[in-house]
Amino acid sequence: MDSNQTTLSFTALAFAFALPFAACSSESGSGTTTGSGGGSSSSSSASSSSSSSGAGGGGAMHTDLFACGVTADCPRMSIHIYPEPEGALICAAKLITSNQPGVLSAIEVPGGKFFETERLILVQGDGKALVQSRHRECEIGSCPNPVPWEPLSAHQICDVVLSDDAAAGCAAMDDTTCRWSPWGPGKLENCMEVDDWSCDDVAAVL
Repeated sequence: MDSNQTTLSFTALAFAFALPFAACSSESGSGTTTGSGGGSSSSSSASSSSSSSGAGGGGAMHTDLFACGVTADCPRMSIHIYPEPEGALICAAKLITSNQPGVLSAIEVPGGKFFETERLILVQGDGKALVQSRHRECEIGSCPNPVPWEPLSAHQICDVVLSDDAAAGCAAMDDTTCRWSPWGPGKLENCMEVDDWSCDDVAAVL
């Protein structure tokens, strides 16, 4: 075999080995591209899911029952040291024992600084009441005007409890014992959060 034939033989052999190597390199590159694209899509999906989850964060907003325009059936009850006024407590007890629906209002004003917790109590006439509260406070001397309310509480259904003495007093038309307030005598207990009522729901009960 002369030198020219030897050179041609080595060239043909080298070319034969190069072809499968190039094909393998092409397939490997294609797989990397696909994998990169799939990873990017998965990452984007996770980011989108996280953003959606984060967007729902923060405190829940609840329907403002105080803005429903309902009128209380009794004067507003309040407590600083003792529940008062007497007429409001008597009226509340009579409403509860009547087994009729109605609206009561109660506010806590303990003093020491500007501090108010107000409750709207929708008595349903079946021993239950829908209750929502709101609160505001500030240091006297640095209060804005008006003092804003903090976010409203969730809606709750509570048992309306009347003391035995109050129930007997109301039945006997004895105003000295026929009284009720959420701070005693009587109370609201077994309160459970419920889905928000609308103002139309409230109107339907009344």
